[in-house]
Amino acid sequence: MKMTKMLTILVLAMALVAEVANADFTFGEPQDLGLGKGLYISVSADELELYFNSDRAGGLGNRDLWVSTRQSVDDPWGPPTNLHTVNSSYSEGFPCISRDGLTLYFCDYFYGPDRQGGLGEHDLWFSTRASRNDPWGAPVNMGTPFNTSGYEISPTLSHDELTFIFASARSGGHGNYDLWMCTRSSVQEAWGSPVNMGPRVNSSAHDYYGNLSPDGLVLFFESQRSGSYRAWMTMRRTVNDPWDPPVPLPEPMYSMAGVGRVSPDGSMLYSGMSQVPILPIVDLNGDGIVDGADLTIIVDHWGTDEPLCDIGPMPWGDGIVDVQDLIVLAEHLFEEIPRRNR
Repeated sequence: MKMTKMLTILVLAMALVAEVANADFTFGEPQDLGLGKGLYISVSADELELYFNSDRAGGLGNRDLWVSTRQSVDDPWGPPTNLHTVNSSYSEGFPCISRDGLTLYFCDYFYGPDRQGGLGEHDLWFSTRASRNDPWGAPVNMGTPFNTSGYEISPTLSHDELTFIFASARSGGHGNYDLWMCTRSSVQEAWGSPVNMGPRVNSSAHDYYGNLSPDGLVLFFESQRSGSYRAWMTMRRTVNDPWDPPVPLPEPMYSMAGVGRVSPDGSMLYSGMSQVPILPIVDLNGDGIVDGADLTIIVDHWGTDEPLCDIGPMPWGDGIVDVQDLIVLAEHLFEEIPRRNR
């Protein structure tokens, strides 16, 4: 009877529409990438290329852009290679690789003098290549309205390539560096004018390096609002809703510099020079094991937006308790999990 009830609800739920809500999730232990010193990493959509900036030996300037590659996601990262065709005698930083791997965004970094050919103090730039096997071309300044006579840094591109976020000290902000964004309706369209991300995200201090999750519901960024540069996070119920008040990431991510891209499936956060698993909370009743009792809780909340049960497909859920959540729970069935405080 229970299985029949579950299957009946499953069919009915396909037609249900619920408000989007944020599920409970947690972070695993950071895993060092084995690449040595560096900051502000960007990982390609297939997770086979990793870009970062570093002042290690062998560069052309104060800080340069480097890339490491691997054959599969199960292989270790290879020795970093300097991007000689992109770097200069100045400083380059904050790389962001596009989804197709053919455009690399970056900025002339705030360590050292400005790169020649820009519009202001620090500018946003990009480089392109014809294929993943071709070298990067000479950098091109992104021009207006992205750059001004002031400071622009930390460009990032959303997974769908329809939102471009960067930090700027231009007028109209709420503090020093603020997070701004441009949007477009398709990748063939031109970018709209930059819009300040507002006082819910920005503060009177430095706010920069904003990275959207693949579904656009979580924003990771860095801020100096607590007195020192730390990693923060804010969430929203739908892509059309306002952001929640930001919260600091737990230690040790809180003190890591450079909150990078989230993997396409939402299971990994690249932060500092480490990768940090993002884990759904699947022991729904907190009894230390994932079993039929947790399955019953999901069934009892089927078709709702209950955050406790909304654990898939991303760890923070998609706004409705449905088959996606059953799939995630099934992957963890009969796992023993340390009891948590409720």
